[in-house]
Amino acid sequence: MSDRVSDDVFADILAQVRRFVREDVVPWENEIMAADRIPDDLRGRA
Repeated sequence: MSDRVSDDVFADILAQVRRFVREDVVPWENEIMAADRIPDDLRGRA
């Protein structure tokens, strides 16, 4: 068994992370910066 992630799987994971950051995190960035913490509901979606 290999610990290596295939290029296709890595690309899928990367796309999902980018989408999550763009759609779920960026809209909260001002609140995150002001409170210096990540809201619990956003953490739950991660």
